[in-house]
Amino acid sequence: MNTSPGSYAGPPPAPLAPADPGKEMTDAGKKSFSRSRLLLHIVLCCLVGVLAACSAKERPGSSLGTDGAQRPGLEEGGGGASAGSVQSGSGASDAGAGVETLRPEAARAMTRALALWQGGAVKTLKAEVCADPDKARVLLDRVIKLEPQYAPAYARRGLAASELGLREESFEDMTKAVRLAPSADNYSLRALVSIRSGQIKAARRDLDYALSLNPKHAGAANYLGVLELGQDDRKAACAAFKNGCAAGDCSFLNTARKEKLCP
Repeated sequence: MNTSPGSYAGPPPAPLAPADPGKEMTDAGKKSFSRSRLLLHIVLCCLVGVLAACSAKERPGSSLGTDGAQRPGLEEGGGGASAGSVQSGSGASDAGAGVETLRPEAARAMTRALALWQGGAVKTLKAEVCADPDKARVLLDRVIKLEPQYAPAYARRGLAASELGLREESFEDMTKAVRLAPSADNYSLRALVSIRSGQIKAARRDLDYALSLNPKHAGAANYLGVLELGQDDRKAACAAFKNGCAAGDCSFLNTARKEKLCP
C-alpha cells in the first residue's frame, strides 16, 4: 500500500464520542459533561486574567506605546507632555515628567534619583549638580531596566556620568534621551553635557535647536549663558541669563549678579 504523504493510508480514526442526538445521556455522561463545562469556565477565567495583565502594561498617560512609538498629542508643543519634558510657560526643565505612569518600583527609584540633584544655579554657575552621581547611576540603571523607553532616566544618567568624567557614556545616554523625546528640555541637557566636556560647537548647536523648539525655554537660555561665560563673553552671558530669568528661572542671573559677573 502506498503510504507516501498525501496518499490514503486507511480509514480515519473513529471519533472519541460518536454523536447520537436521539440517545439520552447516561449518569456518567452527564457527570463528564458537567466536568467539561467547569473546566472550560476555569480556562476562560484564566484567559481573561492574562489579557487584563497584558493590557495593563500599556498604561494610560505614558508617552510611548509598547512598540516605542510616540503617541499623538504628546510631541513637542502638543496637547500633553512628552517623556522628556513638560510644556510649561516658562520652559523650565521637569526631569520627573511622567513618573506617575511608571511601574511602582521604577517610580520609587526615579524619585530617589531626582532627590540627589540640586536644580538651578549654584556657586560658580554650575548647573544640575548631583550630590552622589554613583548612587544616581545605580538607581537610574534600575529605572531603565524596568522602563527602557523612559527618556528622563537616560537624561539624568547622562548628567550623572558627565559629573564622573565618563564622557562617552554621558553623551550616549543624552543622545538616547533626545531620540526618545526630541524636546527642548533634552536638547538643552545634552548641550550642558557637551559644555562640561568642552564640546562648545556641539553645545551651541543643541542650544540653538532647543530655543528654536521653545524660544522661552529657561534651561536652554541659562545654559547658553553658562557657555558664553566660559568663552569670556560676559555681555552675551548676562543677556542669556536675563532671557532665562524672563522665562521663569532667575537663579543663574541672581548668582551671576552676586558674583559681580552681571549688572
